[in-house]
Amino acid sequence: MKIGTLLTAAIVSLSAVGGGLAAYVAVTKYQTMDKVSTAQSRLEIVRAVGDIPRYMNSERGMSTNLLFSTGAIDQKQIGDLDKLRKLTDGALAKVNQVR
Repeated sequence: MKIGTLLTAAIVSLSAVGGGLAAYVAVTKYQTMDKVSTAQSRLEIVRAVGDIPRYMNSERGMSTNLLFSTGAIDQKQIGDLDKLRKLTDGALAKVNQVR
């Protein structure tokens, strides 16, 4: 066997091994990035769902106070309740948007 043929075969073999290794690394990195993006989307959903009780508690407290109050409910109180409801609806809309 000639030395040129041997060197060519060695270079081709090393190139094939290097290409295979590069392909393996690329596939592994892609799978890792896919898992990370899935985890990020799940975390975003959890954060969006976590915002709902924060807004809903104040809305629920105010509506309970309005229901059990002895006096008449004036329009300012209803307007304040509507503002709180918009915050809760916004949190629900964010959950639906993230999903």
